[in-house]
Amino acid sequence: MNQLGPPPSPSNGVARSDSKLSAKALYEQRKKYSNSNIIMQETSQYHVEHLSTFVMDKSESIATVDDAVKKLILLDSKDKIWTQEMLLQVSDSAIRLLDCDSQEELENFPLPTVQLCQTVLNQTRYPSVLLLVC
Repeated sequence: MNQLGPPPSPSNGVARSDSKLSAKALYEQRKKYSNSNIIMQETSQYHVEHLSTFVMDKSESIATVDDAVKKLILLDSKDKIWTQEMLLQVSDSAIRLLDCDSQEELENFPLPTVQLCQTVLNQTRYPSVLLLVC
């Protein structure tokens, strides 16, 4: 004989997907999410396509961010720029570029040396370019 009514509530505090979360399950879910955010805040990682690294040097005619963008555009117009897939890792101490496959560190910029972080939109054939001045 079938009885109508709400489904039985789980005894372990974990709610079923077809019912509302119990207070305990909601608390546990939020606690787990909160703890995972703390871990993520220590190091963030992003898949990027690295274009180039320029030394800010007047002898190279690169004294400003605009000079670096102009050089990037010039090199790109001559097909001298190609992307290299990398992982950009940001921690509380440094910005690092790592090889995607080997995880080898290719570049390391300690945070105290980063003077400027700027996004350049739609000035090159790449829709978004992240510039770091260290």
